[in-house]
Amino acid sequence: MTNSIVNMTERFERLPEDAQRAIQEFEYDKALKHIHQVYKLHIDQASSLEKIVADIVFGDRRSQEMVHLIEQELRISNETAVQVALDVNKSILVPIQKIMQKIQLEEGSSV
Repeated sequence: MTNSIVNMTERFERLPEDAQRAIQEFEYDKALKHIHQVYKLHIDQASSLEKIVADIVFGDRRSQEMVHLIEQELRISNETAVQVALDVNKSILVPIQKIMQKIQLEEGSSV
């Protein structure tokens, strides 16, 4: 399945192979769209959120910056930014991390 984060080819190709596989296996766009819908984000806000999440996934930003970035870039309250960040973590970042761990375990057991 192709998703928007994979289409960021140059950045995607710099990731370790296990991270690339995890992202390809994860339904990134579906999870992100769900967050857009839950918080009724406008198209500009959705685009800003996607960039923030991609920057975190690619390691260009630290996840500790997420709440502040969401609050600033989406122009929403701190309370809502915290909720969005929690949902991003739960729905996107943690699942990708779990898939990566599974891939690493599989590769380790086949050595």
